[in-house]
Amino acid sequence: MGFYFKLAPGVKIRATHRGLRASVGPRAARVHFGAGGTGVSTGAGPVSLYRSVGGGRPRSAGSARAPGAAYERQRRQEEKLQHAGELQTAFQRILNLHREEFTAAIAPAAPGPQPIDASAVQGQREHEALRGVSAFRKSARAAARRQATQAASAEIEQETARRQRAQADLQIQLDEQWHRLLANDPEVVFATLTEAFEDNEAPAAVAGVRDGEVSVVVLAPDIEMVPERMPRATEAGNLSLAKMTKSTRNSFYLLLVCGHVLVTVRETLAVAPGIESVRVVVVRRTSPDAYGAQGLECLLAAVFSRDALQGIQWQTADAATIVQDASTGLRIRQGAANIIQPLDLSGEPDLAALLQSVDLDDPGDSSGKDQSVHDSDDRAGRKAGLDTDYAYAKTPRGGAFPPGHPVRPGGPAPWQPRPGWGTVRDHVSVANDHGGTDMGCRFIPDDGGGPIPIVVHDSNMPEVGEYARAIMLSRDELSIKVSAASMTEAEEMFGRLNDMEPAQRALMYKEGNDLYEDCGWAWTPDYKLVRAAPGMTQ
Repeated sequence: MGFYFKLAPGVKIRATHRGLRASVGPRAARVHFGAGGTGVSTGAGPVSLYRSVGGGRPRSAGSARAPGAAYERQRRQEEKLQHAGELQTAFQRILNLHREEFTAAIAPAAPGPQPIDASAVQGQREHEALRGVSAFRKSARAAARRQATQAASAEIEQETARRQRAQADLQIQLDEQWHRLLANDPEVVFATLTEAFEDNEAPAAVAGVRDGEVSVVVLAPDIEMVPERMPRATEAGNLSLAKMTKSTRNSFYLLLVCGHVLVTVRETLAVAPGIESVRVVVVRRTSPDAYGAQGLECLLAAVFSRDALQGIQWQTADAATIVQDASTGLRIRQGAANIIQPLDLSGEPDLAALLQSVDLDDPGDSSGKDQSVHDSDDRAGRKAGLDTDYAYAKTPRGGAFPPGHPVRPGGPAPWQPRPGWGTVRDHVSVANDHGGTDMGCRFIPDDGGGPIPIVVHDSNMPEVGEYARAIMLSRDELSIKVSAASMTEAEEMFGRLNDMEPAQRALMYKEGNDLYEDCGWAWTPDYKLVRAAPGMTQ
């Protein structure tokens, strides 16, 4: 029986040079829960594990210069020692990758109301009350001060009550999101894990949530991430940086792949406490063919339950052993010299369908443009396969693309909202009474939801402005993704692009980046860019 793996309806996965990106049609609130406090994701993924370890290194500044050949030998020895230290660090990180710890999510608590500066309020009211009252009218000034004190007390009381109501409202929202997360609401789980996976060394994307189980796709790194040489000591005690055998290097690569699988699983179970099992599929880019095109191949598939990971000796067991012993339905192939071979998908229809549902960006495109990705409904009428299945077509005015240039049948896909994204509108900034700046605006969600009013006191966010693009992290917190100034520049650039010939516009669509998506714009069938997000069109 084949390995079961289904994409949830509406889920789209992209494989780009920056990794995997999953998106879903309905809006999902990006609320994250963890011990670090409200609004902070507990799913901090693995830090960058690798750095370049090839080539020589310059002599350290503290080295004493020796004459002639002696100096050269000293310099080479210093470089060798530094190189050996970097190699040793790289191997230790591979061996310890799966031992990354993640703090389990806990019920969030809304932060307490900010304290009110009573003296500042009192001073402001006195200043207003005494304005125009002569210094010689002592009784009048005394009466004015009493009135100022009463006004300040009333203002402080009202503001305290307002802040307490705001905290209570926020707590209600957080409690609702927490209960939805515990109940494995697909929208909330999807948004929470997507945010947690954003900084992972091996990119991961959520494919679906069903009955307490989440399906995840992990993009494995290439074997080039494993150094070719390992520092050793010879029998004479000298340092050696000899090349490893293929078998040894392949064994380290297996540990690397399994380490990324386990890190992803542990992070998933930590930030989504209602999930009981994780279904993982590991994919990898193929080597370019004669035309420079790449595809995807499946390296591993397995299911990990929360119960099975209890009692694992993480500090002593290696990643490959844990994957072998703690998973069910494991699919993996190892050939000669311990090499990981792609799975034979002839008897794995779900895995084969998964690979066909993921589109790759052009491997020769250094901009890393995210290509459209279609679920099973979107693929109606498409031939099975990836980028190589795109038909060659002529542009609307007859200008043909160069041979080998793929064009999507039917032109660009319709614009789709992304969870949490929206546009800042009706932005206003005013100076407050104590020298700061208060900011107010409406956040227009991309999913068509109603406008959300936002007021921030003592704001210092020059990026916020009319038409700025952002992700709402909580009711009163925005993460600005495209500043108002950048939106103005982008609109000018889009206007110049729309003035190009159709053949040029189509080529820009193929070879451009995903800035238009972040800006809330979309491509039309005749390869023009237009405003698409609700906050951009209203």
